[in-house]
Amino acid sequence: MCGIALILSNSEAVVDSSLDSFQVGLAHRGPDGSSALKEKINSTFIGFAHTRLSIIDLSSSGDQPMVDSLNGNIIIFNGEIYNYLDLKEDLIQSGEVFESNSDTEVLLKGYKLWGIKKLLYKTRGMFGFCLYDKEQNEIFIIRDPLGIKPLYYAYDGSNFVCASEIKSIISLNIFSNKILRSSIDSYLAYGSVQPPNTIYESVKILFPGHMLQFKVSSEMNISPNSYWEWDEYTNREDISIDNISSALDTSVTRHLVSDVPVGVLLSGGYDSTAIALLASQLTSNSICSYTLSFADNKVMSENINAKKIADFCGIQNEALIVSNQDIIDSFDSFFTSMDQPSDDGFNVFIISRMLKQYGNKVFLHGVGGDELFGGYPSFTDIPRALQLKKFNSSILRKLLSFLDNSKIRTKKIKELLSVDFNFLHAMYVRRNIFGINERKDLMRENRQFSIMSISEDYENFLEKSINSSKSLSSKISMHELMQYSASKLLIDGDVMSMSQGLEFRFPFLDVDLISEVLSLKNNISSFSNLHKDKSIIKRSIKNFPNDLMMKRKMGFTLPITDFIKNEIINNLDDINSVLIEDFKFCPNGLNKFWNWYRQSKEPNSWLRGWVLMSLVNWSKHHSFSIE
Repeated sequence: MCGIALILSNSEAVVDSSLDSFQVGLAHRGPDGSSALKEKINSTFIGFAHTRLSIIDLSSSGDQPMVDSLNGNIIIFNGEIYNYLDLKEDLIQSGEVFESNSDTEVLLKGYKLWGIKKLLYKTRGMFGFCLYDKEQNEIFIIRDPLGIKPLYYAYDGSNFVCASEIKSIISLNIFSNKILRSSIDSYLAYGSVQPPNTIYESVKILFPGHMLQFKVSSEMNISPNSYWEWDEYTNREDISIDNISSALDTSVTRHLVSDVPVGVLLSGGYDSTAIALLASQLTSNSICSYTLSFADNKVMSENINAKKIADFCGIQNEALIVSNQDIIDSFDSFFTSMDQPSDDGFNVFIISRMLKQYGNKVFLHGVGGDELFGGYPSFTDIPRALQLKKFNSSILRKLLSFLDNSKIRTKKIKELLSVDFNFLHAMYVRRNIFGINERKDLMRENRQFSIMSISEDYENFLEKSINSSKSLSSKISMHELMQYSASKLLIDGDVMSMSQGLEFRFPFLDVDLISEVLSLKNNISSFSNLHKDKSIIKRSIKNFPNDLMMKRKMGFTLPITDFIKNEIINNLDDINSVLIEDFKFCPNGLNKFWNWYRQSKEPNSWLRGWVLMSLVNWSKHHSFSIE
């Protein structure tokens, strides 16, 4: 796990200064070392920068940038290749000779023998890497199929940059820091900017399962293309619970591969319990689990139940005790660590900050369980929406007119009925924070607003992903994986965990496991029973401790919603000032929203204010311009 950056420019001075900047700006991602390499190709200078978090092959032979001594190919790699030992054995049998015990070198040798696409289909892991083929004078920039490791890039016709974080690109002062107005709209809709856009007009993010491939020249063709086809993986036949059980074992075993100790984040829910139990069964190494405990809120603390589960698994458990003051004191550091505005990531930041004191680097995390096994409300709400659309819309509107229009759920139902139904629209309405009419009220603009506030490229990407599945349940899973998880949870999880120099691994986000689960869904006419209480997990894991499961789902959430809401209300003048003056929000629209916000008693109403507060606080810690 590391920080990586690549720059191409016809100015050697630009490359030199950029490499220095990268090594400083990405140091938090790789506190165990940093290095850089510069090459000149005709009139173009190429710079590679790397900051290292040592996980596999702790020796200097695993350092990057890594150069193939036989052909001069160069790679910078961020992530983990979990099946690298199997791939290495295949390569050795084919005559390849290795100079290190790293997974990075496996990518270099694998590319040489198999080519890029065969290598990528053989590889199991999380990754973002840049590879330079010296003989072909060609660059490959690649992101893993699930988007676990983000890769950002910018190109102005003269300079090209790719890096693990947006901050490191903007800090070069090469590219514009102008805000993309449509990204603000996207942020209001989802609580995160939807790819391929970022908050900045000049910076893009690579889609999951995509790569940039181009020749180094004065005029480079920077155009992403897909290398991964999900429909080859999600339509297998004759899939059973036994297949999923085997795939779970394989995935957890892969994710335990490490030259440093591996811990488990244990919330006491089904997903983290499954990982903790399997980890304890599949390794002879000692395992320690970690659970959040709140000094000022015993009701939200899960350490007592988590300790029972840890004892059942035969592993040690540590309580990460957090006070309200700890949380308050973390605000500035959290917003400084942000790459771009998001309503997510604060819980990961707090957890990561607490974990750092224990000295471990690697932790297994349960992200992906809800997406695969039906843990989100979308798995029940979307089928209901389909049924709802079968009724006469005029009758429904009359019925809805009697309901409280201030309710978020009522607004969402009305928005769903106002458009021609399709799956993506339904998923948007389920996930949206501010609907289209609310966004129009808030943003002082005379332009066409789209209901989903996403680009045509992203819509095509999502449609292709969900159409790889047959059943409604598997389509929901794929959408949650490709949209909610990849564009929010994983991006925020990466930047916040890496801000503390930690690596989070996600055993549920394994392409072979996903293949088994979605294929099972596609081969069963009704999947509702398997969604109930994570039935697949319980049936797939021997001796699963059902009687220890908490009835109330919490996960790694923070008990500060009331505090946040009060904090927002107490600072409205400051928040409004920034939104109106810096972001050109409409005063009347803001007043309308805040009047609702003060009065609302809905459980999740705090989140909508947090979206605006996060935008304001991000702006105070980061460089930007707006017209």
